[in-house]
Amino acid sequence: MREKLFDPIIESQKKLIQNLEAGLETLSTTTDLDEEMTRDLDAHSHQSNLQGLEIETNKKLEMERADLLNIEALRNKTADEVKLGAFIATEKDYYFFGYAFTPVDFEEKKIFGVSPQAPVFEDNLGKKVGDSLSLKNVSLEIKEIY
Repeated sequence: MREKLFDPIIESQKKLIQNLEAGLETLSTTTDLDEEMTRDLDAHSHQSNLQGLEIETNKKLEMERADLLNIEALRNKTADEVKLGAFIATEKDYYFFGYAFTPVDFEEKKIFGVSPQAPVFEDNLGKKVGDSLSLKNVSLEIKEIY
């Protein structure tokens, strides 16, 4: 089951990386203004703004690539309690304790990512099957841990 839970997360992460790469390619061609155009102050200012956006997109892309590698590295680990890399199954959804990401669909439920920096991460560490998973103002019974 654990392997199957990773597939939509990794696929979503790869799509995010592809979108960032495509956006970066667009930005790269847009910032290549010829010298005549950069003599106009508005065009030069616009080019500077685009270059700043290109730098930020590059940073985001590298961060997302690193996250993908780290997520893939956790794929073969197992867990019997809430800890880094654990999948928690509740009656409602799944929760992956390791990285925050946009929720993904899996077998009529959603998988939510919980960042290690989130307060709920630490609040739930060490919990086991049958315990209550505390998520802000919601408490859900832990049905399985993968």
